[in-house]
Amino acid sequence: MSVCVTSMRKLLFAASALVLAQAAPAAAEDLGLGVVPTPEQIAGWNKDVRPDGVGLPEGSGTAKEGEPLYLEKCAYCHGDFGEGLGRWPVLAGGFGTLTYQFPQRPEKTVGSYWPYSSTLFDYIWRAMPFPEPKSLTPD
Repeated sequence: MSVCVTSMRKLLFAASALVLAQAAPAAAEDLGLGVVPTPEQIAGWNKDVRPDGVGLPEGSGTAKEGEPLYLEKCAYCHGDFGEGLGRWPVLAGGFGTLTYQFPQRPEKTVGSYWPYSSTLFDYIWRAMPFPEPKSLTPD
C-alpha cells in the first residue's frame, strides 16, 4: 500500500513540476526570481556536439599535425602512446567493459565512454588538458 502512495506522490510531483515549468520563465521574472534569458545567452550555453557531428566548430588538422600538441599538452598524464601514467587514464581499449559482464573492473577509456569521435572531440575541447581546460582550439 505504501509503495502505491509513494508512487502516486512522485507522479503528482512530476506532473506539478511540468505544469510549473511551462509558466516558469514569465512567472519567475514577475516574482523577482530572475530574468528570461536572451537568445544570445541561450546560444552561449547551448553548445553540444552530437554523434552525427552537428554542433562541431569549424576547424581542421591531421593526426600528424596534432602529435606535437599531444606530446606537449597530453602526454604528461596519458603517456607518449596513450598508455596512461600513474593513476592517469589509459586512452585506448576498453570497448564494452562498462556492461554488466564486467562489473568489478571496467576499463575506463575513450573506447568505453566515447564511441563517437565527434563527442570525444567535444569532451577534449571543453575539459582538457586537465590543468587548463578550454585552452585548446578547434584546430
